[in-house]
Amino acid sequence: MKKSNKKSFLLYDYETFENNLIKIRPAKFSFIKTSLNLKRKNKIKSLFCKISEDYIPSVDSILNIGTDLKLFKANEIKESDFSRKVYKTFLFNKYTICYDSDFNQLITEEILNRNFYDQNIIQENKKFELDILKILATCYLFRPYGIKWKKNNGVPNFGVKDFFLKNKIKNFNSNLNILNLIKIIQFIKTRKPKVFKYFLYTAEKKSIINIINKRKKNPFLYISKISRIHNPKVDMLIPLFWNSNKKNLLISLKLTRNIEKFIHFLSKKLEDIYYLEDKIMKFIQFIDVSKFPVLLPINILKNEDLNKICCNFDKCSKNLFLFKKYQNINNNLNRKLKNLVLSFLERSEKKTRNRIVLSKRDRMILEIFQQTKPERLYELNLCDKDIKLSKSFFYYRARNYFESLTKKEKISWKVYKNNIIKKENIILCLKKIEKLLKNNMYNKKKYKNLVEIKEYFEKLLK
Repeated sequence: MKKSNKKSFLLYDYETFENNLIKIRPAKFSFIKTSLNLKRKNKIKSLFCKISEDYIPSVDSILNIGTDLKLFKANEIKESDFSRKVYKTFLFNKYTICYDSDFNQLITEEILNRNFYDQNIIQENKKFELDILKILATCYLFRPYGIKWKKNNGVPNFGVKDFFLKNKIKNFNSNLNILNLIKIIQFIKTRKPKVFKYFLYTAEKKSIINIINKRKKNPFLYISKISRIHNPKVDMLIPLFWNSNKKNLLISLKLTRNIEKFIHFLSKKLEDIYYLEDKIMKFIQFIDVSKFPVLLPINILKNEDLNKICCNFDKCSKNLFLFKKYQNINNNLNRKLKNLVLSFLERSEKKTRNRIVLSKRDRMILEIFQQTKPERLYELNLCDKDIKLSKSFFYYRARNYFESLTKKEKISWKVYKNNIIKKENIILCLKKIEKLLKNNMYNKKKYKNLVEIKEYFEKLLK
């Protein structure tokens, strides 16, 4: 696979089973290479991930993946192969375009962690990511005219299909969302050329870092909590310092808060400050540059935009003046704050480390594991000392290489599956399908797909 250059983008999209982040599983991964002008360089490729035996997708989620179940089953590949191909696709394509990068990153992280790939390598390797959802949200906040927005009780809906219908964009494709994304980009590029040009610039990681470093102690707007059906959150921040342990993590101060209180907390003795940690951390905003955040320097916006969007611009300006003044008087402020924040981050990482975290030694062992033939996997004793990792290896082998399990392991897997795949849940799914079949008798395509879904659930009962 050839490495990408600046003039070659990877446009990608996931279809998933469920929208609940706890239950979510990737169903389909589609991607295409395009030029800078979004001209296709090859055909769209799609990977279908086999449904694991220890997981039941909901009926609705199967209907919503945009592919008939029969076609899906005919093209599915086991999860280990799916994750390997996803990993390699991202590894060799550093310039990407997608819709909702935060959601996509969670899916990528989940599937790669489950199959023992270090997703951090992908994120660090990525140089550019253009997020269509972030562009739509920013247009709505600052330059809404010229585009029609669907609203539910006054709240904007940035969903792809709704955006198509509201703006009368032709030929919505229910099977290949990736084609819809190309059309939305072309639409925004035509209607909002300046916004698109800015996002094209800041979609590059080094450009985001330049915006922060060049402005030093000057504030910027940070747009976060961007979703398809909610108003985004806007904060005015001032950069403080970079995390020395994680180079892409910026520590910044929220100017929308009561800075007098913040200064009061930090003016106390160092030993007392640690008791106020929870209160002080409410003033701090962490920004991970590797996630391509939306940052807008205030000098590129009009005053009326700032007052309308950013709570109270005058209040933020006064807070900025107050903070800088105190900072100049008290030289210990930065040192105190830095010690407190780094200590907080270190403890937070230990608390939240519920996913598979791999050391360099672990990665070396896993390479051996992945290079071993499936039928010989049982011979490897790679993680006897790590119970959590050992369990994960067992599930990995059971899902992908069942024949590599010993007789005892096969019994354990069967017991585990029976505890998860409950007969009563399957019966409930079949009852729902029967209702849907009655309601869709005259919709040939959907009816046919429902029959296939019914057969799938009936097989699970056997």
